[in-house]
Amino acid sequence: MSVSTERSDQLATIEEKIRKLLEQVEKLGEEGKVDEAQALMRKVDILNVEKTVLTQQTSSEKGLILSQEKKMALCEICGSFLVANDAAERTQSHVTGKQHIGYGMVRDFITEYKVNICHFLNCFHLGLSMMPFSKLSSRKSTCSS
Repeated sequence: MSVSTERSDQLATIEEKIRKLLEQVEKLGEEGKVDEAQALMRKVDILNVEKTVLTQQTSSEKGLILSQEKKMALCEICGSFLVANDAAERTQSHVTGKQHIGYGMVRDFITEYKVNICHFLNCFHLGLSMMPFSKLSSRKSTCSS
């Protein structure tokens, strides 16, 4: 049995004990046995402390594992995760890769498309036929890209 399985079993056992003790506390409280109920609540408090210690040990071990993992960076063009401070050739290989170039082309197309739509809407708004963009550049544009 692995360490994490043992811990999860211990946590489940502690949670079950807490649940049963709380049920007993409720019954004793209904019967008016306040002193016994308070004694059981102290046991519940002790079990809650044990549970907290177990969960903190588990999370600290996870922290050690995560600290050993590599730091990642997000490519602003294609959204790929890259290893931060990686070798220059690997970064160059990514930048010249099909996915990165393809996403760059899509982004460029969308930017150009927005400009063309804005140009069309300006012409339509001004009641002009589609004239070359250079003639409209002197007029105030209402679109922002």
